[in-house]
Amino acid sequence: MNKSEKFWDLLSKIYDEETQRFEQMYIKTAELTKHYLSKNNVVLEIGCGTGTLTNDIANCVKVIHAIDFSTRMIDIAKRKANECKINNIEFKQATIFDVKYKGESFDVILAFNTLHCIEAVEITISRIYELLKPEGLFISVTPSSGSEKKTFKEFLQILRYILFILSRIGFVPIPYMNSFKTSELENLMVKAGFHITKTESIHTTEGHYYIVCQRKHNQPIQPTAKAAAD
Repeated sequence: MNKSEKFWDLLSKIYDEETQRFEQMYIKTAELTKHYLSKNNVVLEIGCGTGTLTNDIANCVKVIHAIDFSTRMIDIAKRKANECKINNIEFKQATIFDVKYKGESFDVILAFNTLHCIEAVEITISRIYELLKPEGLFISVTPSSGSEKKTFKEFLQILRYILFILSRIGFVPIPYMNSFKTSELENLMVKAGFHITKTESIHTTEGHYYIVCQRKHNQPIQPTAKAAAD
């Protein structure tokens, strides 16, 4: 078990309670995303957490493959889906580099509040590109900052310090976290070969950036994605 999995397993007990302050962000994210979904879509959601958004959008698509680092998060998400009698979600503790997931398999890939927790983010985005069908969509929401605002980096520095202290006294391992400006997120998408079709700032305390990208038809796959999956 790596440090990210340990951290999110520990956080799973209070995850829903802590994320209630972002309720409006979740509502807005679901509202925006539903416009891009259809009943015949096969969807992959990366970092599904406890399944709050997964369950909300499930009736808009054919099937969702929902994955997360944390086994405990997945267990909670499964329980929620069962309670709501939702049967078109396959929850799994996995990463997108799982050999089960083949190239050009998904109509839509979702990553809500996930990219800032991934260390090899460029390779991950290239892998996302590889897994999408031609013309498929990658939809993400990521904590970020505009160039003119107080940067999210300052928030992360404080969070890292708190987590470091807690880890030193044996409470939690230190997770990896990126800090992005909105322009940096857009550049990552373009570099991977995506065409950006929509961006929107979802205003919360920290600031979240909503991006919709489309895989270009017959665009060559980035070699780094294949290398990382092997």
